[in-house]
Amino acid sequence: APAQRRGRVPTSRWLVRAGVVMPLLPLAANTFGWIFAEMGRQPWIVYGEMLTRDGVSRTVSLSEVLTSFTAFTLIYAILAIIEVRLLIRYAKAGLPDLAPVAEPAPETDDEERPLAFAY
Repeated sequence: APAQRRGRVPTSRWLVRAGVVMPLLPLAANTFGWIFAEMGRQPWIVYGEMLTRDGVSRTVSLSEVLTSFTAFTLIYAILAIIEVRLLIRYAKAGLPDLAPVAEPAPETDDEERPLAFAY
């Protein structure tokens, strides 16, 4: 909305490039957050506070690990495909037609003005 002030369509190259990258940032933030959280467990083993065998969960079987890994991989792949398809669809559709902006009528009485701010 701020980029379309006064009925103008933004023409700045940096704004257009940022608009292309912005939809991908939530996916990247989610993925990198998960990766960094999991990597945060490793220093205990790396610096000798724990042995590698102590870092392994004994209550989780190999089949449970493979099932959850496969399920999460499929979910992420499906969501990535949906996101890319939506991005392509909306990019091909282009910008919507903008209605002309009407000039505001001059204010005559304060009582007729809509409330703009209250607390």
